[in-house]
Amino acid sequence: MTIERKDLVGQEFQGRKASRVIEIPPSGTFQAFYEAETLVKELGYQVGSMCASEPIGFALGYDYVAKWYNIDHGDRSRLDGLLLHDGGFREGGVKVVFFNQPHLGE
Repeated sequence: MTIERKDLVGQEFQGRKASRVIEIPPSGTFQAFYEAETLVKELGYQVGSMCASEPIGFALGYDYVAKWYNIDHGDRSRLDGLLLHDGGFREGGVKVVFFNQPHLGE
């Protein structure tokens, strides 16, 4: 289940304004994360690796996205969005934050 969070559009996440935010409520161990990852991948984005409680970046047109702590500030500004947890990726919900208008797949 996904929830469109129009109230969060325009808010800053990691210093960038969101153009779209989708919230996925918790539903079991890693289930919100898996649903978020699947949603983003189905739109054609490459998703970075999980690194504890850090955000997970995603981008279009790349073969690989590094873990958050290995992405420098310049490269972070090139990400199309982030997966952010609410209470941990393991058991919590996930917000899918798009900084650019979402690519709608092919």
